[in-house]
Amino acid sequence: MRSPRASGAGRRPGGRRAGRRIRGYTLLAVAGLVVIVANSATLLTALTVAGAGYLVWLGCGVLRQPAVLTASEGEAGTSRLRIMLRGVGISGLNRRRCCWDS
Repeated sequence: MRSPRASGAGRRPGGRRAGRRIRGYTLLAVAGLVVIVANSATLLTALTVAGAGYLVWLGCGVLRQPAVLTASEGEAGTSRLRIMLRGVGISGLNRRRCCWDS
């Protein structure tokens, strides 16, 4: 009788190989952008100014409408399964995960 591990039970389709492939594509895309930006000082300056402007815009939005922490009634009655699924969803959608997990 084969063990569950030998049959591949409990593994994600693609697994680590898919993660490495995504990481490789991401690095190729970033390398292409780096070459384009490195050859154009104007483009680098434009990206820097656009990024700074975006951060200023976000900061102004926070100053205009500061976040207020409140407890909603719906959150208190959530099940453990729902909390776990929410955590898995947030962790799974983390953009850095494909780059740093091995």
